[in-house]
Amino acid sequence: IWNQDLVRISWPGTAERQYEVLSGAVVTGVTEKIADVAGVFPETEFYISRLDLAHKFFRVREKASQ
Repeated sequence: IWNQDLVRISWPGTAERQYEVLSGAVVTGVTEKIADVAGVFPETEFYISRLDLAHKFFRVREKASQ
């Protein structure tokens, strides 16, 4: 929890990469894309409202190069 309103999700990042943040209600069903995030070295981060968190799991994956 970052503050009263936000939760911070962070991961090791690379500047020239793009990442997808996915969310779901069950750990095996984390499939809804909620954001595209540009990578930042050494740590990439994303903030989400605590109101949107009702028992959610998150997955971050690197987007395929185009």
